[in-house]
Amino acid sequence: PDSAWRIVGTQSSITCVVPNGLARSTLDEISWTLDGNDIGENGIGYNKKNEVVQFTFPDLAQEETAVTKKSIISFSHSTSAVGTLQCQTNYNPVRIISIPSTHINVISLSSDVESILITPTFSADVTFTTQIDKNPTTLFKMSSGAAISKSTKEDSIPQSDGITFTEVVTFSSSATTISNIDELSRKEYTYTYTINSGLPSQLISSGTAFLIGEMFADGEVWSTLGERTKIMVYFTASETATFSVDWQQKSTSSNEWTNIPSDGYSTILSEINDKGVISATVVIDKTKISDITDYKAEIS
Repeated sequence: PDSAWRIVGTQSSITCVVPNGLARSTLDEISWTLDGNDIGENGIGYNKKNEVVQFTFPDLAQEETAVTKKSIISFSHSTSAVGTLQCQTNYNPVRIISIPSTHINVISLSSDVESILITPTFSADVTFTTQIDKNPTTLFKMSSGAAISKSTKEDSIPQSDGITFTEVVTFSSSATTISNIDELSRKEYTYTYTINSGLPSQLISSGTAFLIGEMFADGEVWSTLGERTKIMVYFTASETATFSVDWQQKSTSSNEWTNIPSDGYSTILSEINDKGVISATVVIDKTKISDITDYKAEIS
């Protein structure tokens, strides 16, 4: 064949059939090369990167008839078993014949990240890259939420008969209803991207999506004038993410939202717990009439 594309670990065999003799010339031997490097009788060959590629010659690899001779070479597809496989002949006296070559390569699938962070209001993109001989079919999904193709692109591979197929997929998820603090936790979803589903060339890439940014707060906090009051909100986060919390108070006179002052107020941010939850607290040292209003925390 002109080319042989398979996934890693798949076995392939290439057959070369040539004349058993030419006018006043006989065939001495058939040999093989990979990227111009001789493949020895022990089956060891070298690609352009000088990486070792192991070939085998099956039993009865060479069959001869009155007019033709056949040679078979086998190998297991791998990231190093890539290049131009050439069958060569040695006629005596010397005669030159043109034998087509076979480009061998491996079908691969990769992504630019292994995990993503998403929030109820922000999605995340993952770029999947496939090296293959022709456009693959693709399927993508997330265990909870939405997966939408954002863009696709096809580029030829230099000095190859294959292509690089790139697809960007957007993953997103909405917030769930949280009725009490015990229900709040960081959620983990699995996403998968599959090429050529159900075919021998099927490959699957998977990753984890962490949903953060879900929140819970008590709707009402009762207090006593002149006493200390604590108002708390809880939200899910990631250990690797950085964020800030800004508390605002609604004016009882103008209904405008303003940042709480530093005098008479203090804020506390807890460590993240094993459920991925952080609490943010504003403490009113001595509650006044003007403090009996609405509060909100903006997390960024």
